[in-house]
Amino acid sequence: MKRLIAVMTLLPLAACQTASVESNNVVVTGNPELVRGCQFLGQESGRQYMMGGVMLMGAAQEDANRRLKNKAAEKGATHLLTTNSQMGMGGASATGDLYKCKR
Repeated sequence: MKRLIAVMTLLPLAACQTASVESNNVVVTGNPELVRGCQFLGQESGRQYMMGGVMLMGAAQEDANRRLKNKAAEKGATHLLTTNSQMGMGGASATGDLYKCKR
């Protein structure tokens, strides 16, 4: 029984995504003025449904945001304008618009 509890506790943590090196250069903002004049690359979302419940909602949201930021970096975005974020008992999701801005 102790082994089962340990596995159930650690399993959601194994599903976490690490931040890519490139994603560290992506600017995340909720201010549309910061991306005015930038090239729109599309919209992406990050989801984390392996974690949920009251205890892990914050971790699920952080992981969904990290997945979104990684996708933005993969697409060559310099800026990520967050547009929607949802969190609940079943997990979390984050959506944003990707932009490539001149530096």
